Amino acid sequence: GSIQDTTPTDQPEIPAADPAHAVAQSILARDSDLARKRDELSARLIELRLMQDEVSRRTRILEDRAATARRLVDYAGDSEVLGAALFTYWRQIDGLDENIGAASFSDAGNIVIQRVRHEELLASLISTSAFVNDQLAAEGVPAESVSAESRDVLVTLARNLRENLRTTISLESDYLSVLNGVQASISTFLTDIEQYRNFLQRLVLWFPNHPPLWATSWQALNSEWQTILSTASKLRVVASPMAALILLLALLLWRAQPRLRAFQDRMNSLVARPRSDGIQYTLAALASAAARAMPLPLVLLALSQVLVPPADLQSPGLLGIDGQWLVPAGLLFVFDLLRIICEPDGLGRQHFGWRDATTDREGRRLTLLIRWWLPLAFLAGFANLMTGDSGNAVLARWVTIVGLLIVAAFFGWISFHEIRQAGAAWFRPLSSKFRLLLRATLATLVFTVISGRMFTVVVLFECLIMTIWAGAGLL
Repeated sequence: GSIQDTTPTDQPEIPAADPAHAVAQSILARDSDLARKRDELSARLIELRLMQDEVSRRTRILEDRAATARRLVDYAGDSEVLGAALFTYWRQIDGLDENIGAASFSDAGNIVIQRVRHEELLASLISTSAFVNDQLAAEGVPAESVSAESRDVLVTLARNLRENLRTTISLESDYLSVLNGVQASISTFLTDIEQYRNFLQRLVLWFPNHPPLWATSWQALNSEWQTILSTASKLRVVASPMAALILLLALLLWRAQPRLRAFQDRMNSLVARPRSDGIQYTLAALASAAARAMPLPLVLLALSQVLVPPADLQSPGLLGIDGQWLVPAGLLFVFDLLRIICEPDGLGRQHFGWRDATTDREGRRLTLLIRWWLPLAFLAGFANLMTGDSGNAVLARWVTIVGLLIVAAFFGWISFHEIRQAGAAWFRPLSSKFRLLLRATLATLVFTVISGRMFTVVVLFECLIMTIWAGAGLL
């Protein structure tokens, strides 16, 4: 219902020359502040109830989807389209909990403190006559100097303040009650959606979410290509001051490449000297190497600020348009930094004492990843994103297979060359067994892509990225 209170414009007044005028103004100011707080709290209470309705709506959707997914698993466990259906449900989870987990209730403590103060003020208003006397004494006005008419006005103002305080406290109680209910609903919703996510992820990880490549036609490839062109045409280019600053920084770092290399050479010459050696030279050389690796990743970062996707592509994480720029930018920076470290005059040899054979081998591998695997991985992810749920990821899978085969062939050739030189002794070290495991993993990934388990590849790719970040942090 509506809140009925007495606003300051309805209050009786006392002339300015009256000794009680200052006390009346003080009470009116408190009443005006109460009215403002009630208006703010009423608006927030409306928003809170709307959020409660939204959480309830999404909870019902979640319950319906979870029940449908479980029925699919129970009654269609051997269906060829089960994986695709579950994968569609899994991709819809991000939209289901969007803006719910980030809801902020930081004002709850302030409302509690405010309510305590209002209750203390209400306690002092049990006797309005005593309250008026206290206010007169606080202003230094003798009670006997106030006329009976003015005192009646002050008592009326105090009574109005008391009633409005009770209304405000009641509103604060309603707000805190609804807030507790919303917090509990959100907590339950997030718990349920996490359980639903885990339930789907365990299934989608193993079920094919696309038909196998041998069961698709070449017409599907042309159809997906047309879908990619149509979707790409919807990308909007917007002016971004941040992108301009990032591009300027990238240009400056690109122009400074010779100076950065010369600076790194000077830092190299200062290490391993009894009188001048110090960790500061290694850190300075590492900073110079990082600056050398930054220009192209910065360009990709600027593109993420300039290109705005349509609403149906604005999904978070690796499946979103932002991830198609930010993830390659981060990987390119890490790979190129490691490649620079493995240069003949890089930190690996000059500062860390790595063997020449090790830095040469890893430098070649990193160069391959940068020139071949990373662009193909970017194209595969972009194609898979652009086709969305409309296609069978035929183009994305072929690009992914080519990238995996290139990497597998390169590493396989290295292992074959090493085995020819070392013979059976090559298989004895634990590191060689680990390399064989990596080769088997690449072969398994190729089969996984062909059989239509693209979600499995995405999960493994996420694990690879986290491993790379962890390795870069340890470096």
